[in-house]
Amino acid sequence: MRKHTGEKPYCCDECGSRFSTHGNLKRHVKTHTGEKPWKCDQCNSCFTEKKSLTVHMRRHTGEKPYVCDVCKKTFTRQQSLNEHLNRHYGIKPYSCKHCGKTFVEMSACYKVIFDCLCMVVFLEELVVKFFMIKKL
Repeated sequence: MRKHTGEKPYCCDECGSRFSTHGNLKRHVKTHTGEKPWKCDQCNSCFTEKKSLTVHMRRHTGEKPYVCDVCKKTFTRQQSLNEHLNRHYGIKPYSCKHCGKTFVEMSACYKVIFDCLCMVVFLEELVVKFFMIKKL
């Protein structure tokens, strides 16, 4: 329910970031501690979550369990399939909050920041946020 209300009662003691669930906070805290208990036995890459290791292992096995019903293309991650389906159906669910441009993938939304004038506003917001966190 908090996802819909925007409520974020869980706060990181280290940086002040807020989260809607305790699990998301626990996951975030690992970015500060550097804890990566899940290790790949093929290449020694380490991960903070078992889920990330599972997805990573697909690189070694070639497993692609997510299949597009439209064109039968296969993917290693559900998110990749979802973004692929957005292309088929012309859905652009991500938008730049500064210029309003819309995108099929979230990563493209980040890229536009460096291609348009809103980059200045975005960087100013990052600087303000950084100094606000430092003061806490």
